[in-house]
Amino acid sequence: MKRALVTLNIGGNSLHPKSRESFLNACDRWQCEFVEVTKPLAPVHPFFQKLKVYTLFSEPTHILQLDADMMIREDMPTPFEVDPDVMHVVPARAGYCLENVPRIIQGAWRRSCNVWIDHLAQNGIDCDMPDVIYHYLNAGFFLYGSHSFVEFYEDAWAVGESMGFPTEHYPEQGLLSVLLHNFDIATCWLPGIYNCTAWKKLGLAPMEAFIYHYAGKQEDYRRELIDATDYSTPDDNRLPKQFLETPQDRIFTLHLPGT
Repeated sequence: MKRALVTLNIGGNSLHPKSRESFLNACDRWQCEFVEVTKPLAPVHPFFQKLKVYTLFSEPTHILQLDADMMIREDMPTPFEVDPDVMHVVPARAGYCLENVPRIIQGAWRRSCNVWIDHLAQNGIDCDMPDVIYHYLNAGFFLYGSHSFVEFYEDAWAVGESMGFPTEHYPEQGLLSVLLHNFDIATCWLPGIYNCTAWKKLGLAPMEAFIYHYAGKQEDYRRELIDATDYSTPDDNRLPKQFLETPQDRIFTLHLPGT
């Protein structure tokens, strides 16, 4: 099956040259195509254009879909040795400040999901979300087969469209979390090393996870942080324990160096 790393860089200004370099290096190692999307896939916010990435491929393709504000460490093993018929995602803030998870779940994550739960209920579809971290995904990382999730993405698009594609409270993140939890979608939750938004707690050089995600920062500040990040392999191959675990028992851990 064809393999591709895809990132949305609509307008051409979101992908830092250093991030692009780390993506291209990863594609060379993994023998996959790099697809940088600079033109809109639909007349909606990029949040929801993520739901259209699968349409770029006419033949079955195993897609690793990453946000543009990410960096891949040079020793990350190929992610493509997993089942493309299973959606692989990473819980939001997996491994980071878990003592604050109840507060966070009742805050932004809960609001993000409740918007969609209420909307679906008004249309006769009952959904819920538990107070468990691993049911809330971060929408910066998706690993899936393009032809295996057509119906899922079409349904997600239809729901988003029916609500006018809102842009507040992490909208696509809440929508996809609700759909994955409430419908029969083959899903595997990966540990935080594959989408680490906790870089500010770890430092920038060397990287202490396979993928850093510089989410939620002003553009100039984010660029400064990426400039300061060293994505080469640390001398000790460090991968902190908290980023190898998520608080649930259905985790599927990719092969790690030395294991």
